[in-house]
Amino acid sequence: KMNKYLITGTTTPEFASAMLGTPQNRLDLVKPFFDQVGMEIIDIFYTSSSDPNFFAICISDSDTKVEAVKNIVYASGTYRALSWSRVYSAEEYKEIYEYGHDVMSAYVSAAAASEE
Repeated sequence: KMNKYLITGTTTPEFASAMLGTPQNRLDLVKPFFDQVGMEIIDIFYTSSSDPNFFAICISDSDTKVEAVKNIVYASGTYRALSWSRVYSAEEYKEIYEYGHDVMSAYVSAAAASEE
């Protein structure tokens, strides 16, 4: 199953130096790398906030791949404080809570039955 992930981080002075030296669309630059790893990069966003100021959305079938990519990007020195989280659509999140609701109901019923 393919899952969506949000990778966040903060650009470093090395990132700024590289971009000032050769301004480029970083999405175009990293897409072949993500393809090579077997992941799909959806988009990259930068904000005017200082920490974090980098956000990437990608799709992968493996947490291991996402963690590996995060560490490779970190090793480049152009980002710091990198982390990732699995992200869910509104429908997926509803399904998570429906499942939790069902499990909780069954657990409460079993707990109530044991008190009788």
